[in-house]
Amino acid sequence: MHHISYYQYKVREKHERKKVPSWVGIPTSIALPFGVFEKVLTDDSSQVIADTIQSLKQRLGGEDFGILGQIRKTVLQLSAPPQLVQELKNEMKSARMPWPGDEGEQRWEQAWIAIKKVWASKWNERAYFRTRKVKLDHDGLCMAVLVQEIINADYAFVVHTTNPSSEDSTEIYAKVVKGLGETLVGAYPGRGLSFVCYAGAGLYDSVPMDEEEKVVLDYSADNRGRAILLWTIYPAERDVFLANEATKGWTSSNRVLMEIACTRSSHEQLLARQAYYSCFKKSCEEDVAFHTTGDFCKLLVLLGSSYCYHGPEVNMTLAKLEAKILLKHISEKEYSHDDFIRILTTRSKVQLNATLNHYNNEFGTAITKDLKYESEDDFLGIVRPAINCLTCPEKYFEKVLRLGINKQGIDKWALTRVVTTRAEVNLKKIKEEYYKRNNVPLDRGIGKDTSEDYEKMLLALVGKDCV
Repeated sequence: MHHISYYQYKVREKHERKKVPSWVGIPTSIALPFGVFEKVLTDDSSQVIADTIQSLKQRLGGEDFGILGQIRKTVLQLSAPPQLVQELKNEMKSARMPWPGDEGEQRWEQAWIAIKKVWASKWNERAYFRTRKVKLDHDGLCMAVLVQEIINADYAFVVHTTNPSSEDSTEIYAKVVKGLGETLVGAYPGRGLSFVCYAGAGLYDSVPMDEEEKVVLDYSADNRGRAILLWTIYPAERDVFLANEATKGWTSSNRVLMEIACTRSSHEQLLARQAYYSCFKKSCEEDVAFHTTGDFCKLLVLLGSSYCYHGPEVNMTLAKLEAKILLKHISEKEYSHDDFIRILTTRSKVQLNATLNHYNNEFGTAITKDLKYESEDDFLGIVRPAINCLTCPEKYFEKVLRLGINKQGIDKWALTRVVTTRAEVNLKKIKEEYYKRNNVPLDRGIGKDTSEDYEKMLLALVGKDCV
């Protein structure tokens, strides 16, 4: 626990040596450093909890990811070892911080639960899958806890010691927002200022900060800033940003909500919906229903809220029956009929593909050919793309990219959105489709349409095509 007093000393020393401008308030704080949680688990009073966690971790190795929640609940059952409580109390009082226990046992218990929640967050889905994705040993992940006084701040910031857009370890990338930092933590689509400085140059030497400066820029308003924003936040948070933006600025030609609903797995949609509620304290479906109208509302709400099966099984009897149902409603131009929308929004992608393949074979034409766009029916303008997006997303995104690169249509963020959201999913297949359709590699198409840093970032995500 000596690290606690050392940490606090370093913060105070910097403040006293005036390395920080006088107008920047430094909150009093101490830290429970890396390794304290693991030390607590070795305490005799924690033996049962430690054994339970170890047993659950073994089951987690069998790909039973529901265990993550059980591990978090188990961590919250830890009792505080008396030595830890006493050392924490001594350090907080020496730092002139109020000791929660002085306000009663209930107040200390609230503080102890907050500490345990930080430790338990090691087994959050995002943390677990992120470490797996980058091939890090999750057991090697340790959690430190910062304990500090709550202050009312004008600005909050986060600093990346390696620039996430260039992966250059000599560059420091920072984001600044007004308020207490909800925008940074929750990917709230608010306003912020981002900047880059060089490591070792000194933050206040490299980036002069004007005490009177009150202007905070919208870093999602230009292509490069938007690309950085979408690429650096987590997928669920990215979908929250895009969905909220799309609902507030929704028009009948806006396909972003449809894209998210049709190209994410049910699990990915669930994570995004949870993040959306956490951020805005209301459901995404509620916002979609409020901002959209008529048949669009019916389709988009069901697409975004249905939990579809993702296995390989296909029911051909059902496929044949539903192909006939689709033909009936298309023939009668009942594109918004409940059964028509139900089939599109609730069937698994393999089941829907089987239905549409049977439609094509039995009736001699692809369903998208029968759904010919009629100028007086804007609803068809989203039904056809939705079917394409559900059944062949690579071809759908190729067309979105082509129109975006050629400056056709009104989707001004298409190029940025597709590259940043599909880079780690199916961009390779999209690139192949783009070359088949245009006889030009995607990186060359992007090079003709973009310039400077924005081009460099997109090309880094797309990669060099060898044709």
